[in-house]
Amino acid sequence: MAASIPYPNPEFPKDRELRQSTTPRLLFRRAKALLKNRSLGKNDVMIERVSGRGDVPPKRSVILIGVLRNAMHDLPQFLNYYRGLGVERFAIVDDASTDGSREFLQQQADVDLYRSNRNYQEAVRGRVWRDLLIARYGVNRWYVSVDSDEYLVFPDCETLAIPDFARRMFRGGIRHVHAPMIDIYPEKEISSEPLLSDPTGLPTDLCPLFDTDSYWMKSDARGLSIRGGPRYRVFGQTIRMTKFPLMFVDSRTCFTTQSSHASWPFSRNYTYPRGVLLHNKFAPGYRNRFDKFIQEGSHADGAVYYSGIVNHDNFSANVAFEYEGSAIYENSGQLCRLGFFLDT
Repeated sequence: MAASIPYPNPEFPKDRELRQSTTPRLLFRRAKALLKNRSLGKNDVMIERVSGRGDVPPKRSVILIGVLRNAMHDLPQFLNYYRGLGVERFAIVDDASTDGSREFLQQQADVDLYRSNRNYQEAVRGRVWRDLLIARYGVNRWYVSVDSDEYLVFPDCETLAIPDFARRMFRGGIRHVHAPMIDIYPEKEISSEPLLSDPTGLPTDLCPLFDTDSYWMKSDARGLSIRGGPRYRVFGQTIRMTKFPLMFVDSRTCFTTQSSHASWPFSRNYTYPRGVLLHNKFAPGYRNRFDKFIQEGSHADGAVYYSGIVNHDNFSANVAFEYEGSAIYENSGQLCRLGFFLDT
């Protein structure tokens, strides 16, 4: 698939048609980049468990691995959501949080909490930490790898647990489950003041809207790339929204590749989405959070994407994202009918 096509796309192409042809020169560039990034910092980046059991769960279970800093606003709802999906163990690296995140996580019996001798940027934007967590808990098993503002939705997730969904994917030959970030946002204007979320609720309680027609997809050297959404429509940002949050990890798997949006081996990344990540980035109070991201440089490329948003003419404390293509989130079946992912 050489040209961009709209996403979501109910008339989606077959998976085999999404793969980009690969030349020997491109294969050499991929291998060179992989070897370079695999070696970055791994010799001196370490993680140490500070709380939690630390034992290795049975392989039939799915471990959620993550990296965070100052995510206390999200954590109660985040943990509750993934517990409800059947996650029984969380392995999280805390990047020197100062907002109570570390203390909160230390109180959770199902969380193995880690700290590191290096910060997020020194750990190749946290990707080395994810590889080190994999080394601790082992290969030939399924992992969920998400950020604290990402909520995985897949077919029948209201009743189907993640381990069962993962086994369904394995039987279908899928090892990297493609689930792009879909930004959600409030109705009307976004308040400048953060609102407390209900730990037992969903992020869509405060941010029920999403774009139905502003994304596009195209195959590239790392897999099927999906871009667009409200951050493009309002702020002109074309960040890659593609992610693979549910992965069967084996000896070939590597997070420390060119991007957290496409893990190695890239050959597993050419599938139409089987889910989405509801991305709760534009919740009330988002302006203060973006300013902090930029100040700390705690996101990719020193938070360059957030700088582009903050410096845009449309950026304000009360910007409104709603437009004629907005829809109110209902359930996984709605997203499947709209063509955001396959029901297989």
